[in-house]
Amino acid sequence: MEQSERRNELKRLLFLRRVETISNLAKELNVSARTVRRDLDALCLSEAIYTVPGRYGGGVYALDTFNPDFKRFNEKEVEVLNKVISYLENEISNPFSVDEIVILKTLLKTYAKVDN
Repeated sequence: MEQSERRNELKRLLFLRRVETISNLAKELNVSARTVRRDLDALCLSEAIYTVPGRYGGGVYALDTFNPDFKRFNEKEVEVLNKVISYLENEISNPFSVDEIVILKTLLKTYAKVDN
């Protein structure tokens, strides 16, 4: 199993269980606990996943808001959507209402990887 596949599987398992131990994840993925820790270090930077040290109550946790299937617009998609919004705001014979343009802006703000 490659690194990206393993990390996706870690995210999937944590999404389903919400809490797990590193040793259980290592056994399930057939890798060392150190490998799981390295993967979690990387995932904790970009996902709603965190670790708690300790024998009792320690482990890997996923926040209730964590959803690995949540998709975001990439930079090119953000650029295109910004162009569409700008065009719609400046077009005289615009078929979109003000409320519909606000919805587009909200979608862009919600799903963009970059700040707008």
